Amino acid sequence: MCIRVGSGWTGANTHSTFAVEFSSGACTMQNLLAVDVYSSGRAIYLNSTTYHCSAKEVITGAAPCDWNSLFAEEPTPAVKNTTINLLVTEYSSTAATYPYFCSSFTYLRFPNYVFDTSAVTNPPSLVLVEDNGPVTANDEPISVHPDWVLAAWSVNKNGSVKGVRLGAQTFTSTLLVLTRTIFTTNLTLSSACILPSWERASHSSTTR
Repeated sequence: MCIRVGSGWTGANTHSTFAVEFSSGACTMQNLLAVDVYSSGRAIYLNSTTYHCSAKEVITGAAPCDWNSLFAEEPTPAVKNTTINLLVTEYSSTAATYPYFCSSFTYLRFPNYVFDTSAVTNPPSLVLVEDNGPVTANDEPISVHPDWVLAAWSVNKNGSVKGVRLGAQTFTSTLLVLTRTIFTTNLTLSSACILPSWERASHSSTTR
């Protein structure tokens, strides 16, 4: 999957960044999890004829990659709602070999909900939301600015979430379990490429 970031591209794309501390110790690069959130109006999935575009080095004999043309192609109905208005979050750390990516999509709906106000039967004050049914090919995701992710974490741009916060402890511990699961079960991971603004002029590519 490839998305466009930075200036010079057609379509909307924005980027926000912050960090999450792994622990409550001193704020160092070794215990910081960098979080980069990208909002992009369009994503593409490379196939056997275009996969070489994601290579860091130019492959001899390979056709030039015209990113503008690739992004201009109409997505097939089967994948349309997973290729427009997506959020891609990149998690990276100097302590990790590879970054991890998570893509998400937001749909505008108006579900019914129930809120039990009793502290006895609903101590965590959870809200129960009724299922509106599965997402169909006709449903299109809406654009969400990356700053909403920062708002959810109550953190400023380029700021850091302290490791003493329960949310930071839960998140980082869960991520560590996930990474161990990935490497012990030999799961196949999909690659992601982030195309910065200079890619548009050179028609080359980069893989993160």
